[in-house]
Amino acid sequence: MSTSDPLNLNRSSHIVIVYLMASPRSGFAIVTPASRGIGFALARYLLQHTDLPIIATARRNFDNLRNRLLCGMENSAAEQRLSVFDVDVTEEPTVRSLADDIRQTHPKAPLRLALTVPGILHVEKSPSQIDAHAALESLKVNTIGPMLLMKHLTPFLPTRSSPLFDPFDGEVKLPQHAIYAMMAARVGSVSDNRMGGWYSYRASKAAVFQLAKTLDLYLEGKCADRAISLAMHPGTVKTDFTKSYQDGREMLSAEESAERLCGVLDMIKTYYASVYQLCVVLGEGLPRWTAIFSSGAHFVFYLQTLLHIPRHIHHDGIFRSMQVQVPPVSPQALHNEVGHQRDAFRILRPRNYVFGVEA
Repeated sequence: MSTSDPLNLNRSSHIVIVYLMASPRSGFAIVTPASRGIGFALARYLLQHTDLPIIATARRNFDNLRNRLLCGMENSAAEQRLSVFDVDVTEEPTVRSLADDIRQTHPKAPLRLALTVPGILHVEKSPSQIDAHAALESLKVNTIGPMLLMKHLTPFLPTRSSPLFDPFDGEVKLPQHAIYAMMAARVGSVSDNRMGGWYSYRASKAAVFQLAKTLDLYLEGKCADRAISLAMHPGTVKTDFTKSYQDGREMLSAEESAERLCGVLDMIKTYYASVYQLCVVLGEGLPRWTAIFSSGAHFVFYLQTLLHIPRHIHHDGIFRSMQVQVPPVSPQALHNEVGHQRDAFRILRPRNYVFGVEA
């Protein structure tokens, strides 16, 4: 092993440049893949607006990704915080290698923020257009890829005995617990499927909601309130991924989507002390009351508004679903607190969060 490369990181299969190790109380973030589209925009946004060490991955042209991510950034600290790895999410050996490299580069730091965003789209308008090879590719990238990332990255999350992360009050505010986020899609919703089509993509993204839900149940036992899992919907974003169906429709840029997704991270608490606070945070103005049902100490309530929902894309004025823990109060007390407020989310069980779409 070369003395100039004590970690043996300069292997032919990886381009890795690491100068700044993560602190155990600050943690590190990973965006995978980050070569283009929303992943690229998320990695750049975190580099620009946080001081966290950032790990980015790409399946190809990873030697060029570092330069593109840092392009136009005058802050030399960003260069020191960025590590780039070669990963194909459908090939487990490369994902396993990523985990091995993280153990060397950040040996004592836990994972604070994971944004796993692999995606591929094959458009089928009718069952006759389903192609077995293309459908299998969709499942490998959109479902198996996140599953493999989950397998090898979750060991880096803090455990129930880990200290809370230091408060992070920069331009991107982060909670003091870890967030493991998987990129889902509105079309992965079963209850929101009103148009049909996109068979393989819908199926593969519906599975992502199950992955996020199931992982969160696992983390509840392993990590308690130190880590949560969630699925996020980025809105309809104008990228190479969506060019086959843009047709002049209004879309977010990748940069706008990244800003809004990062903007909701601080809202994702392990609990809210006030349901009213949740209403105010997620909906401008005062939403109106609809209904509430009690299930032990947890509650289900329906809210709806035509108001714009800040810091996240809205669809027809409706924030399709949010699941969040609330304190055990009586239905009457909760009714009195919320009053006649209404916004668009449902509380279904504590600790799992689905932004943008009801799974």
